[in-house]
Parts: sequence; C-alpha cells; structure tokens
Amino acid sequence: MMKKIDRFMVWFRTEQGDIKELNNFFWGISLLFERLLNEKYEGKKIKFININLGTSQLYEEKTVIKLNHTHYYNGHLNYNGVFEKSKLESLSVEEQTAYVWNKIYEAMLECSKIINNEELKQAVIYAYTEGLKIDLNTDFKVIEIYFNFNEVIYSASVVFSFKEDGIYSKLSISNEGVVVHELNIDKTVLGNEYFLTIYKSINIQDNILILKGRSEIKYLPLKIDLNDIFRNK
Repeated sequence: MMKKIDRFMVWFRTEQGDIKELNNFFWGISLLFERLLNEKYEGKKIKFININLGTSQLYEEKTVIKLNHTHYYNGHLNYNGVFEKSKLESLSVEEQTAYVWNKIYEAMLECSKIINNEELKQAVIYAYTEGLKIDLNTDFKVIEIYFNFNEVIYSASVVFSFKEDGIYSKLSISNEGVVVHELNIDKTVLGNEYFLTIYKSINIQDNILILKGRSEIKYLPLKIDLNDIFRNK
C-alpha cells in the first residue's frame, strides 16, 4: 500500500535550539504515529508533517516563532506547540510516552482543523486510539514471510524494538501469533535512520533461513538452520 503521508516527526526545542536527545528518544513514537496515520488516511498526499514542541521560554525569546501556529504549503505541514520540559523530565518513561502521545494528538487535531482536512482528522483519531490499544508499543516489522516446516505454518520476520538505550533488531519466528523463537541480531543508537533500511529479504532454502540486506553489513547474509531451531521444540 502506497503511503499517503511520507514523513512524520516530532521535534523538541528550547530557546537554545533543538533537544537532540528528546528528538531521538521519541523517534519511535513519531514512527508509530506515522504508521497508524497511513493505515487510515485516504486524503491528499502529505510529504512531511513536523510537530514542533517548544518550551514557553522559546516563544517568549524568539517572538518570530508563533505558538499554536499551523503552516501548510506544497505538501509540508508544520505546527508549533508547547511542552513543559521540567514536567516531562519528572515523569517515568511510560508517563513521558503518554504525555508526548497526547501532545501529538492535540497538535494534529488542531492542524487538521486549520487546513480543513476531514480525512486527516479521522486518521488522527484512529492513530491515537489504536496506539493506546497496543499500549504505545513502538516495535514494528519490516519484513515477513510464511513458511512450512514439518507440516506447520510459521512466520519469520525482522522486528525493530525501540528501547531506552538504543534500537534493537531481532529475528522472530511465530506460529499462529505465538513467538516460538527470537534471535537478537544487532543494535544501534537512537535516531539512526539508516539502521531501519539494512534488511531486505528473508528466504528459505533447504531448511536454511537466509536474511539478506545491504552488502556493507558484514554479518549479512545471515544464515540460520531451521533444524537447529526446532530440534528441541
């Protein structure tokens, strides 16, 4: 399915500039909202959505930047909102995630209203609700295949997980939604967008699972003998 919204990002700023640590830490939440928006949105294509969350001091000192301002031009949608840095820092990780999720929701509802895009509004409500249903779990699959082993159908997928200390990739093998085997593959720092592009395909040949990807990644292709995995299952 072709994406109708190419990119969605949340940016955190103070009067001194971007807060790179927060931008990277909540990147997984940005990607989750983007994926859920694209599940529902059927309106005119949007190239980029930027939700800029600044401190109150930013708007007081940089008066050229207008609070609660929405700008939409040539497929680029920008919104300037506010967040309380001290409050955010006082919360647990789970509370921080919920706080940012609600900020995104409020901002996107305002954006859809200002640009008079009902399809976007409905997609925003859908994304917000569906995200809560999965407890704002930012894990996502990039590749998935189904295969038959000993007359049982399994799925094999590459899953990215966003943790406090980085982004992890893992190979997950499941049967009817139940994970029967997981293998940690790699890890990188938060914010590394290239990491999400390195895996390209999964194939099964003679009971050998082969994960292929970018040629510059030394451990690829990764080969796993399914007989070894299922020997003790």
